[in-house]
Amino acid sequence: MKLSPLYILSFLFFSSFSSGPWYTLKASIHGIENIKGKMAIQVLKDDGEVHSEFWLPVESKEMSFEVNGLVSGNYAVKFFHDENNNGKMDTNWMGVPIESFGFSNDPRVTFGLPDLEEMLFPINSETEIRIKARKFSL
Repeated sequence: MKLSPLYILSFLFFSSFSSGPWYTLKASIHGIENIKGKMAIQVLKDDGEVHSEFWLPVESKEMSFEVNGLVSGNYAVKFFHDENNNGKMDTNWMGVPIESFGFSNDPRVTFGLPDLEEMLFPINSETEIRIKARKFSL
């Protein structure tokens, strides 16, 4: 993944407003059924603001990623598996996702997205989490 010079400069500029120390989140997604497409991943702050978002190619049934530059606080991770590379979460006629997805803390999903509070986990040191990819079956 290439980072543009503008992204790096903006990160350095805005990071000067946050005091360290900085931590790294190591996350893995398991239970991936199909080794194709891309994974769309978002890391959210406790106020719902996106800290980072990125796409990763799906190359195995378990994949890992790291997010650096996190200050102490509560964060959430959510993702969906864009199996057909169309850039969106596909749903059936009722709006039910037909591609797999997941959330930190693996909260129960019934109708709609889980509350942000259910996904939040603390980061105050180097942190590792595992998230299960799940798919609705009707």
